[in-house]
Amino acid sequence: MSPSGFFLLGFTAPLVSGGLAAFGGYLMREWLRDHGMHPFVAMFVLFILLAVAVRGLVHSMVAVRCPRCSHQSAYEMEGISCRFRCRVCGKDF
Repeated sequence: MSPSGFFLLGFTAPLVSGGLAAFGGYLMREWLRDHGMHPFVAMFVLFILLAVAVRGLVHSMVAVRCPRCSHQSAYEMEGISCRFRCRVCGKDF
C-alpha cells in the first residue's frame, strides 16, 4: 500500500466502522431504553470505542511499500504520525 492509501485508510476506516457501530446502537434503541440506557449515549460510546480500536489496528497492522527496496515491509514509526520505517533496509520516509 502506498503512504497516501495508508492515510486514506487510516482516516476513513475508523469513521465508517464507528458509524456502523452507532447505527447498530440506533437499531437497538428500544432495547436500550427498556434497560435504562439512553440510546444516544450508547451510540456515542460505541462510535468512539470502535473508531479508536480500528485506527489502532490499521496503524499497527497495515504495511506500506518501501520506495527504496520495494518490499511491503514499512510500518509507521512509533510516536511520529505519517512517518514510516522499512524493516528490511531501514530507510525512513
